[in-house]
Amino acid sequence: MRAAIGTGRPRFSGVVWAYGFRPFFMAAAGYGILTTVLTGLFLMGGLDPTLGMAPALWHGHEMLVGVVGAALAGFLLTSVPSWTATPPVTGPPLALLLAAWAAGRAAMWAAAWLPAWLLAAVDLLFPLALLWLVLPPVLADPTRRQRAFAVILLVQTAAVASFHVGLMNPAGDLPERSLTALVNLFLLLIVVTVSRITAVVVNLALTEVGSTRRFRPHPARQNLAAAAMAIYAAAEFAFPAHPVTGWIALAAAAAQCDRLSDWHVGRAVLKPYVAILYAAYAWMALGLFGVGLHHLGAPLPESAARHALTVGAMGSAVLAVFVIAGLRHTGRDLVVPPAAKAAFALVSAAAALRAGVPVFALDAHPGWALGGGSLLWAAALAAYLWHFAPLLTAPRADGKPG
Repeated sequence: MRAAIGTGRPRFSGVVWAYGFRPFFMAAAGYGILTTVLTGLFLMGGLDPTLGMAPALWHGHEMLVGVVGAALAGFLLTSVPSWTATPPVTGPPLALLLAAWAAGRAAMWAAAWLPAWLLAAVDLLFPLALLWLVLPPVLADPTRRQRAFAVILLVQTAAVASFHVGLMNPAGDLPERSLTALVNLFLLLIVVTVSRITAVVVNLALTEVGSTRRFRPHPARQNLAAAAMAIYAAAEFAFPAHPVTGWIALAAAAAQCDRLSDWHVGRAVLKPYVAILYAAYAWMALGLFGVGLHHLGAPLPESAARHALTVGAMGSAVLAVFVIAGLRHTGRDLVVPPAAKAAFALVSAAAALRAGVPVFALDAHPGWALGGGSLLWAAALAAYLWHFAPLLTAPRADGKPG
């Protein structure tokens, strides 16, 4: 596959194969709708699927590897060429990568009938293929600024592998720890990469509201937030549920709050494309705070904090990238359409429901409310896809390639 990277020209007919964000953003959104609807129906008692593993494990894996993994692929295949001044992955290599992703999803749906080794082998095709395509330009970049993405992709692949090793040895908790590691890895990715987006979009918002201020995030705050998140991720994997991990989670939450203080730039923060990024960090801080309290013995359900991190922080960040990159890389101004605004509101509503019900309903956890949160998340993705699918399947509005 890698031999075709250097052409930078689409070989399949159709604009969909002209850049990585096009097929993978649509695949992530479409598959996210399917999996969240399935989860919602299951929680409401209307579905009892045969999954070959605990429903929570299957759901967590498919949301992280299937949905967020596809979103990550679209993001990296679009950003890495810009950051490293290399041609993008297009045409057959891009189609083969999507096929590897689809094969993994099909295998997970058939997990109850596949040998464990075959399930693992097929599921690992996608992260390994993504590594094969992204690592060469990242490692060849003379600035070395992108090396963190090589580490992130390597850890992602290792976490997926360890998930399947755990399934083959069900006596331990390795599958659960592997999924938690993936969540924390993606949160760290948000901390590291979103800063590159915010430096552009917040200043654009300041210009649009007529402000003469400039958004210059403090490097020390960014570094502290990233370091605290990395230390927490390592502690969570090595010492899950340990009080020390709880204190580290609280420190990581405080670091994210400290970073948000850079964002208080007046009316510009109310711009939808800025507000959704702010919301992602706010949900992250809230979720880390909840995890920390839980590990320290507070009567706070862990699932509430986890869903603040996944649906709230990760969901908001994914939608933000979908919309911002979807507009900018299709040659359009950063004017958030009503459907995207609805998606932004729906994902925070979904997070509030999934995180709030376990807290305020105590041990009741009404299935209709938790399932309703999943359906709201599906509605957010559907609103995005309804507006952006035509944009992602059409040539750039400015006539440029890509």
